[in-house]
Amino acid sequence: MVEIEVLEGDEELAADNEILGTFKLMGLPPKAAGDAKVAVGVRVDENGIVRVSATDAETGRSVTVDITGSAAGLDGKGLAFLRSQMESLTDENADRDFGGHRSEDEL
Repeated sequence: MVEIEVLEGDEELAADNEILGTFKLMGLPPKAAGDAKVAVGVRVDENGIVRVSATDAETGRSVTVDITGSAAGLDGKGLAFLRSQMESLTDENADRDFGGHRSEDEL
């Protein structure tokens, strides 16, 4: 099992950001801590719905969670900021090798 915490914020430490949600990717073979290879993708739609997906590289098992409404904590300004950050990360990472990890578009 891999547990994924979805956070919102721009603080350096995860503990200083707001938890939007937590979900688990179940049914994975046992591995030592830190050995699981999981691709995580995040999308935000025009309504502020945050969709987070996780896929285990070895088994192909995947799970997706939607965070909606006030749980996402995004107003129009926050949503625009998040989109701009995601776009800049996409541009920065376009030519990087992530060691076999795939983006959500490839899942």
